[in-house]
Amino acid sequence: MSFDHYRLASPAALITIDLDRVRWEREDLLCEAVVKCELSGARTVRGVGAAGKLNLSSLTSRRAFAKELELRAPLNELSWADLLEESAFRAIEAERNGAEVKLLDAYPEVQEEAQFIRLDGLTLLANLPTIIYAPGGTGKSYFCLWLAGLARGGKQR
Repeated sequence: MSFDHYRLASPAALITIDLDRVRWEREDLLCEAVVKCELSGARTVRGVGAAGKLNLSSLTSRRAFAKELELRAPLNELSWADLLEESAFRAIEAERNGAEVKLLDAYPEVQEEAQFIRLDGLTLLANLPTIIYAPGGTGKSYFCLWLAGLARGGKQR
């Protein structure tokens, strides 16, 4: 189960690391990483220090990304490698934990009659979209208006 987006923000350091479009491919956790840096002197494009595909599972990939960030926006008291490492660790941990499992046994049973709407001998599924197919000019719109009128008027039979 992927949550698709993770963020590590350090407002005091004016740094935000966004890991978006997170997905598993061939046992590697890949993402689109966007690092925003508002430090003075940082070489950024619209506040973005670096953006690109990042393999969170690969130490080599993370190190290369950190080196690129170090060239564009050198940090005095923080390390880009440490920030990326923490981001990657948290994202990998969250992806491995996944979402909470909900057992289907815990849900109440739905009565079969509640799943259908019967209008003038036509059975439709309740709470689900219905599509009426027919060639153009055969009165589909009028037919749907008639069904909507029956449903609104409560004339279920």
